[in-house]
Amino acid sequence: MDTLLWRLRQRTVWCLSCKSVDGAPAWLDERCTERGHQDQAYQPNSNPAGLQAPGGDRHIEPGSENEQHADPEKRACQADKTGEGAHLLHALRPPQAYQPEQPDANTGEVADGSAHMQEQDEPYQLGQRQAAIEKTRARIISAARELLMENSGYARFSIDAVARQADVARMTVYHQFGSKIGLLEALCDSLAASGGMQQMATAFSQSEPLDALKEYLLVFGHFWNVDRLVMRRLRALAALDPDFEQVIRTRDEWRRRGVRVIAERFAVRNSLTPGESLDKTVDILFTLSSFETFDTLAGPTRSMEDVALLVYELARAALNLAGLLRGLLA
Repeated sequence: MDTLLWRLRQRTVWCLSCKSVDGAPAWLDERCTERGHQDQAYQPNSNPAGLQAPGGDRHIEPGSENEQHADPEKRACQADKTGEGAHLLHALRPPQAYQPEQPDANTGEVADGSAHMQEQDEPYQLGQRQAAIEKTRARIISAARELLMENSGYARFSIDAVARQADVARMTVYHQFGSKIGLLEALCDSLAASGGMQQMATAFSQSEPLDALKEYLLVFGHFWNVDRLVMRRLRALAALDPDFEQVIRTRDEWRRRGVRVIAERFAVRNSLTPGESLDKTVDILFTLSSFETFDTLAGPTRSMEDVALLVYELARAALNLAGLLRGLLA
C-alpha cells in the first residue's frame, strides 16, 4: 500500500511538472510526453490495488508490460481521456484530505441554509393551519345558528344536521366542539360576544346600586336583542332537549349571580328593609331581567333599550311595593 501511494504521488508531481502551450492544465494536454518518460523510472511488477480511473471501466497498471511498450505520448495522457473531464488530482487525494462540509462562520449553519429556511417556514405554516381551524369553527357555529332560524330546521337540530348545513364531516364537528353541548356553548358564547356582554364590567363598576342595576339591565337588553329569533328557539328547545336545558340553565345561573351581586350592594348600603330575605330581592330582579320579560314587553315595535329602561322602573316599583327598599325610591 505504501508503494502504491508513493507511485500515485510521483505521478501527480510529474503531471504538474508538464508545461502546456495554451495555458490548460498539463494533465489535460495531450502533447504532454514528459510524464510518460518519467513513468519508466519506477516499474513495479504488479499493481496490488489496481487503480481505476475516474469515469472509466478499466484499470491502469503503470508497471505492466503493455504500458512499457506503448507509445509514450498516448500512454502519458491515456488515463486522463478515460474519464471525460474527471479530475485525476481529486481522485488521487489521500483519504485524510477530505473534509466534511463546514458550517458558515457567521451563521453557524451549512451554506445552503435549507435548515434555517425550514425553521422560518414553520411559524407561517402553523399560522395558516390555525387560521383554517378558526375558519372551520366559525362556519360550523354559523350553520348551527342558521339551522335554528329555519322554520322547520330548529325542530331537527342535531350534530348531523349542523354538519350537513356547514358542509363538513360529522367527525369535524365533534373534533371542534366535543359534543352537542359543546357546540351549543360555543353558539351562546358567539351570541354573547355579538351582544356586547363584555360591557357588563361597566355595570359592576358603578358606585351606586341603582345605577349598577340600570346599566345591568341595559346590557342585557342589548344582548337579548342580538338575535331574538335564535334566543326564542334556544329557550324553547330547553323545555324539550336535555342538552339545550343544561346550557340555558347554566347561562341563567350566571345571570342570577349578577343580580345577587347588585342585591348585596343594596344590603351593604342599608337599602334593604331589616329582616327581609336577600333571596327575595334576587328572585324579583332575576325574573324581570329574563329574556321572556324583555321579549314580551318589546313586542313587534318597542326597542330593547326602551324595554330595559321600562324594566328598570318596574324593578324599582316592585322592590318598593314589596317593602324591600327604604328611601332610595322616593
